[in-house]
Amino acid sequence: MNFFLLSTGNPGGAIAAIPLPTNIAIAIVMIAAAYAILAIVLQRKINHPSKMREMQTRMNALTKEMVEKMKKKEDYSHLQAEHTRLMGQTMKNTFKTMAVTLPIFALLYYVMLPMGFGTFKGDTINIIMPLTYQSLFFWTAFAIGMIVSMLLMARDRRIEKKKAPATVNVDFKADN
Repeated sequence: MNFFLLSTGNPGGAIAAIPLPTNIAIAIVMIAAAYAILAIVLQRKINHPSKMREMQTRMNALTKEMVEKMKKKEDYSHLQAEHTRLMGQTMKNTFKTMAVTLPIFALLYYVMLPMGFGTFKGDTINIIMPLTYQSLFFWTAFAIGMIVSMLLMARDRRIEKKKAPATVNVDFKADN
């Protein structure tokens, strides 16, 4: 049984379901998965997650300090300058990643997929909703990218917790 179906409209308004060769759908999904994993690997190589977390932690601390100084009506311009510098560095790192991964996506989406699967241009693949071969690629890459990113974030947090020194709060009360 073929899970993927192609729907093509005819002038009479009826929709005929034509089985899409499974190898075509699997090829598109595999290309999308490879792209998603490549993009995540490149992102982690360009923007080291531990350094990004350190910058985020520092920015949060600066924000708290600035709020305290604002409440006390003290000068906080030096804190604001450092916060702005860190935000700029974060944005710069994000754009570096995009400058690498977006051209790869555009090459795949606008050049390679139409060259390989252009004969299916007007047809749709029905999986939850009608998808063209390009939208199947996009949504597959998006879903795999999100899932892998969340798994890696959870893994990184577990590793960070193991590295962090354990703090024990013990409250001793004397019994009288």
